[in-house]
Amino acid sequence: PEQWLTADVDHRSDLYSLGLLAVTMLAGGLPLDKPTVMISGPKILDELPANDWPDELKDTLRKSLQLDTHRRFQSAPEFSTALVAAI
Repeated sequence: PEQWLTADVDHRSDLYSLGLLAVTMLAGGLPLDKPTVMISGPKILDELPANDWPDELKDTLRKSLQLDTHRRFQSAPEFSTALVAAI
């Protein structure tokens, strides 16, 4: 998202992409009616059809999709640890 917002891009952009990839894989596709250039991070999870994903998994994915980089995971190991614990 930082690239679209013309903000500084760092490794946390990759963590956002990884979170989006995880949601896409788990859901079998993006839960959006139409493609959009700017995907509203955490809103993606709100648009999923009712599912039985554990709350901890949803919280982990929601954190990875935060548009504010300071609210997102700060490192790949941090995201990985949270994701493994949630699964």
